[in-house]
Amino acid sequence: MLALKDLTLFLQCPKCGHANLSLSGSSLKCTHCGSVYRIVQGIPDLRVGFYGCRPTLWKLFYDAYGRFYDILEDAFASKVGFSEKLLRLEIVKAMELEGNNVVLEICTGTCRNLAYFSKLVDGTYIGLDASPGMLRQCFKNLEENARVGLVLGFAENLPFKDEIFDRVLIGGCLGHIALKKRALEEACRVLKPGKTLIVYDQTTYLDRISGKVYKTLENRPSELVLKSFRYLFRRHIYTAKFTKVIS
Repeated sequence: MLALKDLTLFLQCPKCGHANLSLSGSSLKCTHCGSVYRIVQGIPDLRVGFYGCRPTLWKLFYDAYGRFYDILEDAFASKVGFSEKLLRLEIVKAMELEGNNVVLEICTGTCRNLAYFSKLVDGTYIGLDASPGMLRQCFKNLEENARVGLVLGFAENLPFKDEIFDRVLIGGCLGHIALKKRALEEACRVLKPGKTLIVYDQTTYLDRISGKVYKTLENRPSELVLKSFRYLFRRHIYTAKFTKVIS
């Protein structure tokens, strides 16, 4: 795991927005507003606010689902005609990772993407998720990877500094986020100008004929320019690639 002192270089207080978080025993403290955030098993809990429909029920679902996530997701992928490994290959090609990139995955789940990316290309990788149950499974997949850090937080209120990441990935979750516009705004905020945001998600026949996917992606900040959009695996998955304009 990435050392906490190194992880704090990327963090800001999700309450006041100041980058004044310091380590204090088993917690992080904001020296600007005084807020204190727990650190559990090396993972800072920076979840501030409640987002989406019935957040408590979603939290309970994903905390319980975490133990079975990898097995069930692999089974679903196989049933509809692709594999998680093939999807990961498509994503990493789109991301065009380079050495020493600083990469954020929003809704990292059990960290299989980050485990794969970090073995391919040197860099710093940070995974954010709202579910402690999901992140607990990351320890199994990361195998003590020293270049990956984990943070508990919300996509709609990212606890990271402005323009700090070279790549941002929103993987398989945008369709489940109630405040999609806010999540895209936050992803844009933490992305460096000229760098890449990748969004991928599952899609259904009804999503496609209703134009739901396009409506979601069109509701993004003007700084994010769409570079490519593709359906994959018999149109069960879409990927969209954006670049943040240099002002």
